[in-house]
Amino acid sequence: MMKNWLVPRPNAVPAKAPEKALTARTDFDRKMAAFRKATGALETFRIGFVCAKTAEPFDVLFGRASPDDKFAVTAIEKRGSGATGGAKSAAPSHRNFDIEAFSFAGWHCPYCASDTFVRCSCGQMNCRWRPLREVAGRRLYKCEPGCGQEGELVTMLDIDATPAVKAVTSPKASKAKALPAARPIGLLPRTR
Repeated sequence: MMKNWLVPRPNAVPAKAPEKALTARTDFDRKMAAFRKATGALETFRIGFVCAKTAEPFDVLFGRASPDDKFAVTAIEKRGSGATGGAKSAAPSHRNFDIEAFSFAGWHCPYCASDTFVRCSCGQMNCRWRPLREVAGRRLYKCEPGCGQEGELVTMLDIDATPAVKAVTSPKASKAKALPAARPIGLLPRTR
């Protein structure tokens, strides 16, 4: 009769393993933040929008140096109307953030200059150029161009963003002194 059974023991895994992993992640985040601040390379994400007046798509790039910082607007880029990857189609690597992780100071639509936006239940992000319609004390907004749904405005709690492919640097990094020019490579002098 065979009695060689593998029995997992509950205390076979050290109790401190999760804390070590958490400490390692915190340490990594701290070092990355220091690196980003020193080099000016920001953690960047892109959010796609559509102008409600012209139906033209545009992207807003947000960047931050540290997870303790809020993402701030670093660039607003127009896209051609025939561009692929519009506001509705997000790349598989998109992330969902708490809305409080972003600062929208400086956000505006590059086409109509609206300084506010809405997200429809269809997922499209529109600038809020269109006026609200009042019905029985409710403020309604119509998703156009888009799905055409009309609904009441509520506070956004989260937002989806896609990692930006283009590297963004902070304004402080552009003022940094350049490294000295490299000397031409040649033969070393003979010493005796």
